[in-house]
Amino acid sequence: MASKLYLELLKPSQYDTWDDLVDRSPQGTMFHKSWWLKHIANHQNTNLHFLGVFREDDLVGGCSIYEEKKFCFKVAFSPPINSATP
Repeated sequence: MASKLYLELLKPSQYDTWDDLVDRSPQGTMFHKSWWLKHIANHQNTNLHFLGVFREDDLVGGCSIYEEKKFCFKVAFSPPINSATP
């Protein structure tokens, strides 16, 4: 039987786990590292969230989401608009 996957919002204490996943991924680059994504979030004045996909206790995937308030709405996007991040 296959293990179930679940989605979780990562805590800052789990960002090292995110970076380890980036290091293990053939598609991972420095532009996916938490320190880079946090830098872009600060520069763009947005809130950064990491969504992690777990199989049991192992992080196996995920995505970074940027949140910005526009008027009375919250808008989420990835990658950040006008950031030149691939």
